[in-house]
Amino acid sequence: MPGQAIQRVQDSIHGLMEFRGLETAVIELLGTREMQRLRRIRQLGLCNLVFPAAEHSRLVHGIGAAHLAIRLVRRLEDATQETLDPAFRPDQEVRRDIAIAALVHDVGHGPLSHAWEEVMKGFKREEWAASLKLDEVPDGNVEWHEMVGLALLRREGGSLHDALETQETGTAGRIADLLEGDYYLPYLPRILDGDVDVDRCDFLVRDAHMSGVAYGRYDIDWLISTAGIGIRDESELVVGFDYFKAPRVIEQLLVARRALYDTVYQHKTVRSAEGMVVLFLQRLGRLAAGGVDALPDEEPFTGFRKVFAGEPLSCEELLDLDDFALWRLIMRSASESGIGDETASDLARRLLQRELLKQVPVEENHLDDFIFKDDWLERVAEAVRPHVKGDPSSYVYRDRRSFSVWTEGPAGRAYLIKNRRAGLGEATRAQDHPDLEVVGVGRSHKAHRLFVPREAVADVRALITP
Repeated sequence: MPGQAIQRVQDSIHGLMEFRGLETAVIELLGTREMQRLRRIRQLGLCNLVFPAAEHSRLVHGIGAAHLAIRLVRRLEDATQETLDPAFRPDQEVRRDIAIAALVHDVGHGPLSHAWEEVMKGFKREEWAASLKLDEVPDGNVEWHEMVGLALLRREGGSLHDALETQETGTAGRIADLLEGDYYLPYLPRILDGDVDVDRCDFLVRDAHMSGVAYGRYDIDWLISTAGIGIRDESELVVGFDYFKAPRVIEQLLVARRALYDTVYQHKTVRSAEGMVVLFLQRLGRLAAGGVDALPDEEPFTGFRKVFAGEPLSCEELLDLDDFALWRLIMRSASESGIGDETASDLARRLLQRELLKQVPVEENHLDDFIFKDDWLERVAEAVRPHVKGDPSSYVYRDRRSFSVWTEGPAGRAYLIKNRRAGLGEATRAQDHPDLEVVGVGRSHKAHRLFVPREAVADVRALITP
């Protein structure tokens, strides 16, 4: 059982982060190939085109989430000393497991994260599971990057898997199960994936700081200090926060998250750039489906060629896919030699020159009415055709925006705890608290935006507006 020293990491958000004893496994895992790949995947994808300082990686976010996981579990250890039997309380081994799970939770993300995930929608789940050598096919709620992450954790002979097994035999499988919500202390997975989890607690403040916006700030120290274990339905233990002391800080967190979605994550220019990457990749996929082999048969394009041809990748092949590889593909496509397709080359050139698609300024209700017509794309493409090269439909991006304050279903639900002096205390849903109920009113939102080349905006607007 390795690791009894102290390891320290300086962080722009949390200051000096200390990892003690078994917690130092977090630092030991950073040297694995799987974790080092996350240095080459930006946390915020293409947000740096609007917020130039938003260059931080998924690796630094993972370390921050692990640090917060340790702080939160330590708080739960203290809070349960007199209320739970030792068999049901967290200890240093549990603290290590939760920290590792927080560290590796994003390990399966593809290049530019969410743009790649959109391209992979509808992936052939059974074929990918077989290629990744997973014993079971994850259910339909598991996204592509989550499946890849599970495969990288379970891959015998992989750098990450083997490093985990040096901690303790069975650690790799236990961490994978933990990320799927299965742990011998069943109340703990919620702090990794829920309304108030260590993932959100880190990325909200980190993304706000790196983007330079004033949103995303909340009192994280106070939030952790109010954490404890409560009981619901007379038998289920859940992580929760003090009913009287926590609502305002949770309100801060919820408002910060909504503000960051509005101003950063779903900023119209950010979504335009991500949409253009999606259109570029989809164009290459359509070429491959039509028998056109547009990509050169050389590294680092081999993995892309297989994906566009509809073939799943192995774990080894996936480790070569990162932001750098995708940008190299974009640069190659935009070069004079190009890849033999006018449309893909033009989209790549526009991306490199930040000549992005523009939002069509129309009323939301008019756009919703229009895009639910069967021929909406064909009509917009015809309006776009005179202004572009090649396939006009590859220059039309429909952005589907969605946001919800609270997670659906009970698995990730946040709780507040009453009557803590009487023992464990009664856990009630945070969203039912009078203050937080107000925050949630009208805060679930779905909408569309339409992006086309600047020259075609007026023509498309006239097409949509009655």
